[in-house]
Amino acid sequence: MSVTQDEILELLKRISKKVDKLVNSKMKNPASVAKVASAKEKIEIVTSSMVKPSEGVKERVETKKEVEERRVCPECGATEFNAVDDKTRPLHYISGTPIFAKKYQCKKCGYELE
Repeated sequence: MSVTQDEILELLKRISKKVDKLVNSKMKNPASVAKVASAKEKIEIVTSSMVKPSEGVKERVETKKEVEERRVCPECGATEFNAVDDKTRPLHYISGTPIFAKKYQCKKCGYELE
């Protein structure tokens, strides 16, 4: 069961109203009044720190980089490539095993891009 932030905020508001009723009701014990007041403060902290989903989405969209250009084969114009190890260009070695650079081979015509 998924609960949205709006539903959580509504539930917290309802809890806060009930806490107000308890504080303003027949409570005579100062310790219980203090406990209820501290619970109310915690609820207010949670509700004030919650971010609406739409605000977070806008920030992510604005900070997202532009879409990078796709690889295009200069021979046939295709955009689908296989990544193949370029055995002539080792980048580094891990425990004696070489890690090679990649080259891209067009799936349509076989042209290789580096």
